[in-house]
Amino acid sequence: MGEQMRVLCLVLVLLGAPLVAQDSRPTSKPNSNRLGVVVKTLASDAYGGRGGAEKEKSRKFIAASMRSSGLVPVGEDFRQKFDASGLSGVNIVGRLVSKHPKKRPGHLILSAHYDHLGRRGGKIYHGACDNASGVAALLHLAATIKPESIRRDILFIAFDLEERGLLGSYAYADHPLLPLSDCLHFVTMDMLGRPALDLLNNRVFVSGWEWTPEVLPILAKGADKEKLEFRYFWTDIGGDRSDFVAFRKKRIPHLFFTVGENEDYHRPSDTADKIDLVLLKRQAGSVRSVLVNIANREQSFVYRQVPDLNVIEFTSLKEMAMSLAKSSDKKVTSDLRAQAMFLASFANKVVARGKVTSKDRATLKRATKAMQRALR
Repeated sequence: MGEQMRVLCLVLVLLGAPLVAQDSRPTSKPNSNRLGVVVKTLASDAYGGRGGAEKEKSRKFIAASMRSSGLVPVGEDFRQKFDASGLSGVNIVGRLVSKHPKKRPGHLILSAHYDHLGRRGGKIYHGACDNASGVAALLHLAATIKPESIRRDILFIAFDLEERGLLGSYAYADHPLLPLSDCLHFVTMDMLGRPALDLLNNRVFVSGWEWTPEVLPILAKGADKEKLEFRYFWTDIGGDRSDFVAFRKKRIPHLFFTVGENEDYHRPSDTADKIDLVLLKRQAGSVRSVLVNIANREQSFVYRQVPDLNVIEFTSLKEMAMSLAKSSDKKVTSDLRAQAMFLASFANKVVARGKVTSKDRATLKRATKAMQRALR
């Protein structure tokens, strides 16, 4: 057996994949190393920052994992090929078919983009947090969500060319492999496995809820399940920078899970050793809870005409600002600490009032963006 074949077999074994193809989902307990294997593989030098010629390795790797988890191929052998803005890309798509005795029509989408920046200036941009972490969570959930536990099918999609303008998700939204009219919710994960902003432990930022605020109790339950704290902000705080955008424009209910930028963002230093795999597993577990509970709802959510002005956003701002104000991290300068204290006081007044005005929301958006710039 050649060296390349030995490496391939080792990867398949660690992923829990059978060396002989089979149609049924595996019944054995998923390998606890799955998350680490995916992150370390996709962020390795051999995968070249998942750009250029090495990107095909990622596609084969992701499709093989989906197949080993028993997902049904959607498209041409898990592949949706597309051309956009002079570039060619491939989304990897698999379907987890519900086996619930009370199965309902419709489906959900869970996604993460697998591309990154590739090689630049002779350096590899490994993209462990951005977004090998999201793909690892995607494949972990594909293997661990039981088809008997969900009343609707789930599409698992690894999008291509997110870093080039969200091209893969736009391609799917414009040419869906299943009708978007049957999609109850779109969920995407982009940058996990580290503390939020590299400063706030056990926090995850969640957005998209503002269009369907009835999802908030489901989100709270997902956070509690893994003893995490979700911090809720509108998507305009982070901007149109991840794959939810194309689905928002189609008015599909959507959720975006992220821990935000860190000091290694879009740098060669975004390596696998920076990922906290225990934390990543908990983050994936919270997303699993949310996804399954949405899949099992009797009815879909009503998409609002305008986003919800909700005090929960100010509660999130208050907690985040107070944590930064108390932080001893060297990145939190005295000026930033003073700014955080002001924001905490402002948010506390809105929370105490229990009602949010448009002016309050404008202040929150402006101040939060200023804080983001100060942390970069």
